[in-house]
Amino acid sequence: EMGAEAKDKIVGLTTKREQKEECKEHVMQFLRACEDRRSTLLRVATVLTHRQKAFLKSGKIFDLQCFSPEDAGAELELEEFGGQALSESTVSRAVQDKFVRLPNGQVKPIKLLCSPGEKATNTDGQEVRYLPEIVKQWIRDYIRREDRAHPLSDEQIAKAIERDEDLVLARKTIENYRKELEFPSARERKRKPTKH
Repeated sequence: EMGAEAKDKIVGLTTKREQKEECKEHVMQFLRACEDRRSTLLRVATVLTHRQKAFLKSGKIFDLQCFSPEDAGAELELEEFGGQALSESTVSRAVQDKFVRLPNGQVKPIKLLCSPGEKATNTDGQEVRYLPEIVKQWIRDYIRREDRAHPLSDEQIAKAIERDEDLVLARKTIENYRKELEFPSARERKRKPTKH
């Protein structure tokens, strides 16, 4: 007959064995989750690089296309990308806080590659989508080329974009983007040179 002390040792061994098995199972779940994330990111990145090939080669913001996380998730349903669609939120989570190095050495957030863009109209009144990053580059270019004695107002920049790019944007939108770029107002640019 087994004594109480011996029984405790057997129970202790069983408990330790169970704990070890449980711990092993948690590690396996963790590793499977890591593999799922890696696989999801790889699939999403493959779709994005396929769609944004021109931008990835040139590094020029003007080569970037509007392509939403929803579009990316739907495109994953194609056989060449694995044949299984992903939700918009899964795609967004997959690219969050991830970066890509472009051939020109620049490092950009991957989420830049799957931006749905903003709604606006063209000069014919049709709804179009644009990428704020491209509009910001236009603003930067207009301000860099302006006559320092007569800097362009936000309204004048909006009219120039409408004329040159067939995109109708409100003066306030231009003002917000200009401020994000840390350019002072036309009045302030007239007084002091811009360091951009």
